[in-house]
Amino acid sequence: MDSGGRHRANILGDAFEALLGALYLDQGYQAAYDFFVPIIERAMPAILLENLDRDAKSQLQEWSQA
Repeated sequence: MDSGGRHRANILGDAFEALLGALYLDQGYQAAYDFFVPIIERAMPAILLENLDRDAKSQLQEWSQA
């Protein structure tokens, strides 16, 4: 039975946060940075286009906690 959990934003966000944290703890800051920066660079234009009327800090915070 498929509950669709793998498509829920909060579950995906939690999994991403865990992955990034594990990478940081295992490989260090630079490895986590090298993994994260290209992802956020690709995602940021879409995030900004979706929320032109909102400030960037709130958008980034909501995206990172999703």
